[in-house]
Order: sequence, then C-alpha cells, then structure tokens
Amino acid sequence: MKTAEVSPLDLWWSQLSPESRAAFAAATEAAARVGADGLTDDEREYGNRAFHEAGHCVAAVALGARIDRGYILHRGLEEDDGTTGRVVVAAMPLGGADAEIAYAGPWAQAKFRAGGGWPSPQIVASVMAASAGAGRGSDRHRCRLGSEGRDVVGLIDRCWPAVVAVARKLARDGEVQHKHVVAALGLSADESRHPFELAAIRAGMRAVRA
Repeated sequence: MKTAEVSPLDLWWSQLSPESRAAFAAATEAAARVGADGLTDDEREYGNRAFHEAGHCVAAVALGARIDRGYILHRGLEEDDGTTGRVVVAAMPLGGADAEIAYAGPWAQAKFRAGGGWPSPQIVASVMAASAGAGRGSDRHRCRLGSEGRDVVGLIDRCWPAVVAVARKLARDGEVQHKHVVAALGLSADESRHPFELAAIRAGMRAVRA
C-alpha cells in the first residue's frame, strides 16, 4: 500500500505548539492587510509569499484551470527547488495557460509591495529577478525574461479583490483549495455556469467584488 505523501507544510504545522500556531496566525493575518504600515520583517515575508501564490491561484482558476491546492511555507522553510510555496494544478484549460499563470504570481507579489496599487517597473523588476532564482525551469525562464504571460496583469488587476481574499486565507491557514478561489471570484454554486462566468470576468463584463 502506498503511503500518502506528507507536504512540508503539514509536517511543519504538526510540530508546532498551540502557542506557536496562534503566533503564526496573528503575524500572517497582519501581512494580509494590503498597504498596511509598520509590518515586521516576518509579516512582510508572509505577505510576499501569500500574495505570490494567491496570484498563481486566481490566475489559474480565472483562466479555466482547476487547482488541487495552493500553499505557503513558514519563513525559513523552502522546497528543494528554492520555492516557498506552490500551486498544484489538477487540470489545465484547453490551449494551456502556463505562461500567464507563472507570470501572475510575481506580479501579484509586486502589487502587494506597491500597497495594492499599480507596481512601478522597478518593483516588478525586483520581484521578477528574485523569482527567477527559484522554481522549476520553465517558470524560472519566464520570470527571467519578464515577457511571456504579461498579458495576465489586466486580469489580475480586475480580480484583485479575489487575490486579496485568497492571500488572507493562505496567510491565515497556510493552504487554499479550488473551492476557496471559486468563492473569492464570486462564482455561482452551479459549476456548469463557471465557464460562462469566468469568460465574463476575463472580458471585463463581470466584476469581482470584495
């Protein structure tokens, strides 16, 4: 019988005391406040991680993919490839959207660093440079070039309330699932309507509200 794989997040969380879990939750909730002043280094780092993965999650679902889960790791922990979080995509849309999903993470992180406003080219370049050093080959290449997938920025900007909601969930709990992103995007309970609702969001004909 195959043993279920334990993620680094699950292993780390299981080893924390109740007091440490409460402290982590308090710090990461502060990091989820867009534009908050006076963040500590830990809060700022959690915010960077949460908004980065939230950008990947929201872009994936908005573009028609289905995700299994997205998660972030505690400060000081990272995956073998240098990443501090991950989004596991269960199914990609027809035609693919790898470049857009890859670009959305660092761009959402840059928008967080800009206080929720439109990030300057300097902030975007800084985040892209940092992202180029981690992740699997294709993601590193795209972030290093900073070109493929950049058309997704308009979608992420329109979906920003959903990105904030997903980042809050990540910062608070360390993990999100597909259903959490669906709820953040304001999609209906009837999954058969999701393709039409997502198409309207992509076209700018359906607003994503906080």
